[in-house]
Amino acid sequence: MDSFGGLVHCMSMLKLYLFLFAGGFVVAAIHAMGHFFAGRMCGIPFQKMRIKLLWTPQMMIRDGDAWIGPGRTLSDADEYLSVFNQLMRSRRALFCYVSGGFLGQSVVTIALWTIVTVFEVHLYGLVFASLSMAIFLGYIFVYDLPYALVHGYPRGNVSALWWISPSWTMSFASIVLAIHLALVVISAVLLV
Repeated sequence: MDSFGGLVHCMSMLKLYLFLFAGGFVVAAIHAMGHFFAGRMCGIPFQKMRIKLLWTPQMMIRDGDAWIGPGRTLSDADEYLSVFNQLMRSRRALFCYVSGGFLGQSVVTIALWTIVTVFEVHLYGLVFASLSMAIFLGYIFVYDLPYALVHGYPRGNVSALWWISPSWTMSFASIVLAIHLALVVISAVLLV
């Protein structure tokens, strides 16, 4: 490959990485919005929630004058959960809020997939569904569960859902995964 061909290949790879990074950020922002809307449906006042859109989008909860997020340490998570539990009315409401991120992410993925499929742009449907599913699985098996299993403490949405109700979590996660897998398979079949 000549130097110009190598440069074109590098630029193509750069575009791909930028697209995947931007896509991942958008999926994370939609995920955070899912938590926000679920929180509103569960009765958390609008003034008590906001979405932080730096590096990794996440939900913030107001504690007096300060905004706190789930954080990276156990003490951050303890503080967040302590304030959050004051706002929740029941385990069902808590489950609704925590699962709202993946629910919102799934709804938007289905909507985008449907739009591009109607317009017969099946490659984008495959990309949307695959990216959302990869983030879902990566979140569970790379970020959330390993930490929760080692430390015996919820770190993310899935381990928090498990802490609330293992049976509801298995059902919910299976449904979300099945929907994403179905979208990926249908997109792949439509590409052929």
